[in-house]
Amino acid sequence: MLKKTKIYMRNNGESDEKFEAVRRKVFEIAEKHELEAARTTQLLPGVAETLKILKKMNLKMGISTINSRKSADYALKRFGIAHFFNAVATRDDVPEVKPSPLHVETVLKTLGVKPSEALMVGDWSGDMKMANEVGLIAVGLPTGFATVKQLIEAGANYIITSLIDLPTLIQQINRTE
Repeated sequence: MLKKTKIYMRNNGESDEKFEAVRRKVFEIAEKHELEAARTTQLLPGVAETLKILKKMNLKMGISTINSRKSADYALKRFGIAHFFNAVATRDDVPEVKPSPLHVETVLKTLGVKPSEALMVGDWSGDMKMANEVGLIAVGLPTGFATVKQLIEAGANYIITSLIDLPTLIQQINRTE
């Protein structure tokens, strides 16, 4: 949506500065809703257990989110899971919002990991497209944002129905490579 807004504004003679002012205002409004959601949401079943297992597997973990830094940090702290992640890329950290591959590329760079060494778990079609564009293994997790069919059509290499299945999937992938 922001890309289309920027193109529209440019085509109508508006400056980049004016677009940035609009962008900031949109994100300011969005952040209020994100913080409210972070205060009221719950972790998906199996998240804490899965993160502990993945940490024991000595895997580097990162997050790529369309949310603001403030709301992402709040949620990670609220749930006590921030220490599991070695990198977090929010919309405040990159010039383009998801599904821009810059989000994942920022996480990979921070982790010091090549795309061929990584996978991405996502719950919407944009995540699958972004993972494929960067060269990651795309793992779809249907949580309600996209159906299994939509995730597969968007390029999911694998589908898991629970995060607790992720460590086993990673072990299977590592055995076949």
